[in-house]
Amino acid sequence: MQILGIQRLLMAAGLFCGVSSTVFALPPETVSILYQSGQNVSNVGPINHPFNAGLYGGNGILGFAVNNAGSSYVNVSTYNAPPFVPGAAQTNQAVLFSGTGLSPYLGGGVEWDITNPPGSVTVPTTDYIYVRSYATALNNNGAGIFSLLVGPNTFTSVPPVSGLYFNKTAMPLKDGDPVTAAGVDPGTVIGTARGALRVNDNNVVLAGCTIVESGQTKNALLKIALDSNGVVLSETLVAKQGGPVGAGPATWTSLAIAPNTCAINTSGQVIFSGTTSTGIDGIYRTSGASGSFVAVAGGATPNGSAWGGLTGAPVDMNSGGHFAFRGIPGGNGLWNEVGDAGETFGSPAGFFTPTTNITSGGGPLRLISGSLSNDFDVDVYQIFIGDPTLATQEPFSATTVPDPGSGFAGANFDTVLYLFAFNTFNNNGSSRHGVGRCDDAAPGVMQSTLTTASLPPTHAPGQTYFLAIATPKARAITSGNFTSSGAAAEPYPEMWQQDPGQVAVAGGVAYWVDPSNGQIGRVDTTTGSGLAPLQVGIVPRQLSGVQANDPNSKLLDAKLAVYDAGVNSKIVFQQHGWGQETFRTCNVDGTGAANLVLPTGFFSNATTAMTVDSVNAKFYWSKIIAGGSAEIYRSDLDGNNPETVITISDPLNSGESYVIESIAIDTAGTGKVYWVQSVFTIPLSPTYFPGYYIRRANLNGTGVQSITNNASASKISIDSVGRRLYYTSSTLNKVGVINMTTLGNTLLVTTTKPLGVCVDAAAGKVYWTNPFERIIRRSSTGAGSVENWFPLGADIGEVPADGPAFDSFFGSFVRSGAAGSTPLPYQIKLTGAAFAVQASMICKDNVSKVATVGENLSGTTRLCASAGAPTSPVRISDRGLVAWYGSATGGGDNGRAGVYLNSDKLFDDLTVPTNGGLQIGQVSTGANGFEMSSSGQYLLANTTYLPFSGSSGSSAVKVSFGSVPGCAPDFNGDGSLSVQDIFDFLAAWFAGTPSADFNGVGGLSVQDIFDFLAAWFGGC
Repeated sequence: MQILGIQRLLMAAGLFCGVSSTVFALPPETVSILYQSGQNVSNVGPINHPFNAGLYGGNGILGFAVNNAGSSYVNVSTYNAPPFVPGAAQTNQAVLFSGTGLSPYLGGGVEWDITNPPGSVTVPTTDYIYVRSYATALNNNGAGIFSLLVGPNTFTSVPPVSGLYFNKTAMPLKDGDPVTAAGVDPGTVIGTARGALRVNDNNVVLAGCTIVESGQTKNALLKIALDSNGVVLSETLVAKQGGPVGAGPATWTSLAIAPNTCAINTSGQVIFSGTTSTGIDGIYRTSGASGSFVAVAGGATPNGSAWGGLTGAPVDMNSGGHFAFRGIPGGNGLWNEVGDAGETFGSPAGFFTPTTNITSGGGPLRLISGSLSNDFDVDVYQIFIGDPTLATQEPFSATTVPDPGSGFAGANFDTVLYLFAFNTFNNNGSSRHGVGRCDDAAPGVMQSTLTTASLPPTHAPGQTYFLAIATPKARAITSGNFTSSGAAAEPYPEMWQQDPGQVAVAGGVAYWVDPSNGQIGRVDTTTGSGLAPLQVGIVPRQLSGVQANDPNSKLLDAKLAVYDAGVNSKIVFQQHGWGQETFRTCNVDGTGAANLVLPTGFFSNATTAMTVDSVNAKFYWSKIIAGGSAEIYRSDLDGNNPETVITISDPLNSGESYVIESIAIDTAGTGKVYWVQSVFTIPLSPTYFPGYYIRRANLNGTGVQSITNNASASKISIDSVGRRLYYTSSTLNKVGVINMTTLGNTLLVTTTKPLGVCVDAAAGKVYWTNPFERIIRRSSTGAGSVENWFPLGADIGEVPADGPAFDSFFGSFVRSGAAGSTPLPYQIKLTGAAFAVQASMICKDNVSKVATVGENLSGTTRLCASAGAPTSPVRISDRGLVAWYGSATGGGDNGRAGVYLNSDKLFDDLTVPTNGGLQIGQVSTGANGFEMSSSGQYLLANTTYLPFSGSSGSSAVKVSFGSVPGCAPDFNGDGSLSVQDIFDFLAAWFAGTPSADFNGVGGLSVQDIFDFLAAWFGGC
């Protein structure tokens, strides 16, 4: 009655007209570093940065919670530097509380019975220690809720368990607990409670969890009401997979429970997303015992387009029931080449100013259309692979194989598809790693198809990749002297294995390695007929070689040598996994395969060449060692009696580094060892001369001399009887001959890109390989003539010769042959891919745009370049201001990514903190990117602190406003003042809702009404 009376009074005063919408200026703010890498967390270890997840690494800052008082919890990953305390975790986590600084509120690995340090865990029993955090929530009454995993301490063997903690004093929910809420079958229990976690000011917890109902695991959302001690008062089922949508009859077929996909407000309303049995995909808001969809896929967006899929969209809701979310308007899935896509690899969209052809659009990316300007051209496109919001991922594929029946033109020329990943290893993020390559999709099919087999083990949905299309004339080489194992290797080699890379002849048979099939290929040198291959390695599924801890998964390397001793002949070859290499031997029929075991110090993770001295039964190999030096070693064929023969170093410290490219043995007389030695300078920017020297020494390493300085040799082979050394030069496109007595250098033949070479002196033939054309050629040792002797056939599908890259760091594309002049149009059909820049929209109440990619931010001249990320939070304050991650250009903005509040950028990675120090660094785009108090006065963000100690690290940034931002009398937070604000305020005041304490003095009084009305009439 009181509200009705006031309503009539306002009507009489003519106040039903609303006050026009206003852009509210933000109050003054401070930006400070709360925590950062390198700081010591008491009893746990220093905070570690996010790009060092190795032996002693961690994942940096893992999450936040902050309330209206500015109190906060921050989850951090820490590590204990060696030596380790026995029984203690090497990598720990901690929850830090703003009131206690670096003394942990919860300390990972801290045990209650070791002097009871801060952060001790005593529930569910004192047999447990805290292991890790999944999520943290905090309300305005100071109640903290933590989703944790706890496990046995040093002296116990209790099973690990995860669950929810209330202020460390209670564990109201854990794995295996019965679900007491109505709406589930008898016997239903909690599976895990590791999903979304929110808590309102009435101590009602919203938990995204799994339940086990009638033997089936299902996603569910539960509301759990707690008293001030964390005791469960009631449990309510909000929704479950298979459960009714509202009153039914439709049911939920999928339900999003990941962080940021649901929210609860003070009145207990819940907002979340899912799909229904009737095909609705959207965002659903509860209201009492009922609810409704507030946005649906296919429904209108605020700019008139239609929403794409919304299940899993980041969403938030304030105390007034207003909500904000990030969605992707649907699109046609097409991307057309803009100008020339080029072959420059830029940074992922939103990091720095991109320089590559970044695909942009809404929904999945289904088709890329473009044209190579000629057969030397390469086009590179930046894409995403996978959708982190989907529980089931669509398999990735990319193909140029025409499908006339479906109207897909594909390509009518010989294509090669490449896939490069951004930052798949621990590095600064600037490198591009070759993870997949396909030349021919099938026998007789000259177009290409990439599949999920190309995705690296570190792949996670939504990561950045670079898809390139070329012809076989353009091939990728590495950028430096490191292999995919991190070991040093030949500078600027092919990223993918050179197949065939080497050829060896013994007993009238030529041998080469076929890594694609785990085989050694053979051919009769007399008849030219292929012989049955030797199955000495695995038939690899793509990427099996990267499982470094699996000794059975190593791929064959392209290098091999043959010990020519009649019936006792042996083949020596090599297998490699990342960080592991193994020399192996077998009989020439493939039997008797065994490891060649070498002592510590001789084992090589960076073998660059190998050969066999058949006269003296010795195996020779070379590798790069620390400081840019190179060494040649030898041993018996079983690995016994290893010794160092040659060490090549840089005594003048001129910055030169050396690589042994090839080794050959002259067995005449006392014998000599010959090698091809390349030299390059560090840094690698000056000109590099591959095969600059051919050198030799006595077999004991003495008498080193250079026999030619201008051969540009690739590989060598020796005819000891005829005193001739044969060499290939891929640079000069020739096979040359050096007289080992006079050192005269002559041309044998001119041939395209020769690599491996072997002379069969008795038969008067010299053989060489061309991995570009996959052929073994030969010539008479007398009068030179090129014979296209044994074609290996095209690379077929995604095999190790195609991908993953043998050497990981991309450098550039090199060309072979002569360039054509005809443009080559193509189409690439994709599945499981998305645009690198999503045409996303941050909106409020599904009626107003906060930010839309490609449009100006409201009230500004800045163009929105990115808006949110698939798992990045979106937050709405009680006054209706929306916080989001993104970037904009123009209007004085530099395009750097940061955190925005409505149209105002709070900070970006060039911001210098108010409390001093270096610039902040890149804001995380992940689920724990930032958090905001419900008032909007405080915000925490997870940033990559780039300048810290010369490398990347983590920092928790805090933004504090001098007062609550937004318009105070805009009580319902819709961005404008109207009579409805008065009605909503009075309803809250008469209901005793704490938000109606307008003057903030505590409790509700008539003075709150007077102060509110004064502010409302005063405007904002």
